[in-house]
Amino acid sequence: MPRMTFRGGVHPPSRKSETWNLPITAAPLPEKVILPLEHSSEFHYRLLVELGDQVRTGQSVAEAEKPTPFVCHASVSGRITSIGPCPDVSGRNVRSITIESDGHDRWHRHPSPPGDPSILSAPELLERIRDAGVAGTGDDGRPAYLKLSRCMNQKNRIVLLNGMESEPFLAGEHRMLVESTAEILTGLRIWMQTLGVRRAKIAVPREDREAIRKLHKTLGRAKTISVVPLDSKYPMGSEFQLVEALTGLKASPAKLGADCGIFTETVATALATAEAVMARKPFVERVVTVAGDGVREPRNLKVRIGTPIRELVACCGGFTSDRIRLIVGGPMTGPSVHSDRIPVTKNTCGILAFAVTGLPAVSEKPCISCGRCWDCCPMRLSPRKIEHWILHGRSERALSAGLDACILCGSCGYVCPSKRKLTSRIAEEKASQSAKKARSPRQDGA
Repeated sequence: MPRMTFRGGVHPPSRKSETWNLPITAAPLPEKVILPLEHSSEFHYRLLVELGDQVRTGQSVAEAEKPTPFVCHASVSGRITSIGPCPDVSGRNVRSITIESDGHDRWHRHPSPPGDPSILSAPELLERIRDAGVAGTGDDGRPAYLKLSRCMNQKNRIVLLNGMESEPFLAGEHRMLVESTAEILTGLRIWMQTLGVRRAKIAVPREDREAIRKLHKTLGRAKTISVVPLDSKYPMGSEFQLVEALTGLKASPAKLGADCGIFTETVATALATAEAVMARKPFVERVVTVAGDGVREPRNLKVRIGTPIRELVACCGGFTSDRIRLIVGGPMTGPSVHSDRIPVTKNTCGILAFAVTGLPAVSEKPCISCGRCWDCCPMRLSPRKIEHWILHGRSERALSAGLDACILCGSCGYVCPSKRKLTSRIAEEKASQSAKKARSPRQDGA
């Protein structure tokens, strides 16, 4: 029997009380949306529209053909006003489509009717999920279609629904579990039908009694889906740690759970899957938690993909201070951004704003070799050793120490008594190594 936990991890204060009991409300239609066309380094989009075109909500505006088809949809109706570089959450300027909303939200009609998903074959279900642009709403944002396809190639398959949401402040998935229980279970059953799996597990925080109660009530006497309460140890919401806790198997970035036949996705992705298959609705909106002492009215908002952060903050009463630190995502893994014009993407789960006080920043001190970073690392790495080789310019030694296996959960930086910038340094080095790998095929072919 698995231990229902994983080695390492930390227990940061949850800080979810601001939004835990607030129902999801729909944000007003944005004045414009910005749709980045660099979903990841693997996907290269082909434009389906031109500057000045009128588009409808849900209309395909760009499509990636390699390595697998993936569609970008307009999230509002209006006019294409720009096709060019715009800043994204990484701080880079990436090719993006800007749509100025006409305020009418006219929807594009899909040529084929929704139909009954129970009579659809696995390829037909995959096609609907792909055409709707359903993506993982966790850290990687990979297409759900691609992960399902990988799982289908494995002999033994397992389906896990990740409802942990272990980062502080974030409460959007808790609210979805409470308010859209039936739809989420429909999405889970669609995954099971696609993969030919008879049983599935739902991981939920042990203290989330409301969601557990709603799930049991909606499931009734069904025995094919089990609800598994887990301790809220961070980063239990990570795919690798959840797989280890529920199955005892150890996944890694080099070999994802899907490559082992384990399909793991979040509550938001399950809801998007249900809407894609049942209603042929593209993935054009998602729930985002806006919280922190930097906003006047923290809320759980359903927003259109591509909405600039500034419009979400305005919907929450504005900032409380002139000096604000903005974080996209959770406080443990989310990057800090310098502009409120950055758009919401499919894997944006939260916007956190914190008022900057006049206190001096905590200075970084030399490592005291206490070993806390090794004790808490859920991937069984030595973050200090990796940092040591990075600082000495020895990338090959950093790789051999496990650089690629780091999931950037931030646990090491959280516990470090010397306030070493472990996570940020490792993240920069991983990005540098990824850029080198992306350039190498072009150099070989030159």
